Amino acid sequence: MLVILAIALFGILILAAASNNSGGGPNSDSPCIPDTLDPPVAVDPPSDVRAEQIKNAKTIDEVAADLGLSGKASRIGIITAFGESTLINVDYGDKAGPDSRGLFQQRPTMDWGTYEQVMDPKYAARSFFLGHGTNKGLTDIQNWEAMEPTFAIHAVQNNKDPLHYAKFYTDADAIIQEAQIDVNRLPDAERQEQNNVKKERDKEDFQVEEQCIPTEQDKQDNGNSDPDAQQYNGEGGNDDYPWSGNVPPGGVYVADPMGFYYGECTSWAGWVINRNAGSTKAPFKYSYAKGNFVNGNAKEWKSRWLSRGWKVSSKPVAGAVAWWDAYSGGAGWAGHVATVKEVLPDGRVVIEEYNRTPPGQHQYGIRKPQAADQVDAYLYPPE
Repeated sequence: MLVILAIALFGILILAAASNNSGGGPNSDSPCIPDTLDPPVAVDPPSDVRAEQIKNAKTIDEVAADLGLSGKASRIGIITAFGESTLINVDYGDKAGPDSRGLFQQRPTMDWGTYEQVMDPKYAARSFFLGHGTNKGLTDIQNWEAMEPTFAIHAVQNNKDPLHYAKFYTDADAIIQEAQIDVNRLPDAERQEQNNVKKERDKEDFQVEEQCIPTEQDKQDNGNSDPDAQQYNGEGGNDDYPWSGNVPPGGVYVADPMGFYYGECTSWAGWVINRNAGSTKAPFKYSYAKGNFVNGNAKEWKSRWLSRGWKVSSKPVAGAVAWWDAYSGGAGWAGHVATVKEVLPDGRVVIEEYNRTPPGQHQYGIRKPQAADQVDAYLYPPE
């Protein structure tokens, strides 16, 4: 009887050991896996996947070279992208960052740009090297050239494990070799200095891109503007902004489907242009990302409108963008855009807008009719 019991217990132990094995290999502690098993055979990725990895690696290198950065910067950028996305421009994120996107898994909600920007390999690579918004880039990290790559990358990406990227050196270097990227390229000091100057200038101008954010002084100035031009939710208002339920409170900035920010003046103007062109859902005909619309702060819209050959006039037409330069007509440092709802027979204009009154609070309003010359310029619809 004792022998039978002993045999039964021995069998249970073997079954238990087998059931606790969850994919152990030759180095597993499980007694059921012999140490003499051959290691798993490495499988090369499909040719189309490898081709995309090489293409994206070359893009990162081209951006680094264009910025005057060394081949070492290219290698660090490629290691980063391999560690984040295996150098595939993925349209999804991991569990830790559900809105992470693109080669570098940058997050639009963490000030890395709009969805379209983080999905643009060139834009994303430039942001990694130079930073974006409030985020530091590689070149902002002191002595990054002398640091172990994984630590330099960690300083930008803020991965919970500073050693996370070390395990991808070999894979990234294999792609670098296939792409024939010169990691020994010396930096272009003159070009790098030009980009450093531009970066500092951008930082001085930057609060949040594409915004009409008023300062405290702007708010005081707005309170002293012409009462006939004050905003009000009067008769004839037509707030058909499709994301009114998504508009965050003042001071909070969330990207809208066009690449602007919910409740900002630029988002409203972009919506009206698209709506009037019959484009009322994504993908929008005109968006921040497509290169067929304007971007930047409102004050920059006029010059970018002209650069595309679109008409700018002092004469209003219904559906046009009403434009104010920085510190003009009660606008703040970023300028302001609105839309012309109607031109009255006497020449006065009815203006619709977001984020004007109360200043910075992402609210819709329609102004009392005002003289056409109270607007700096009218940007006609692209078509």
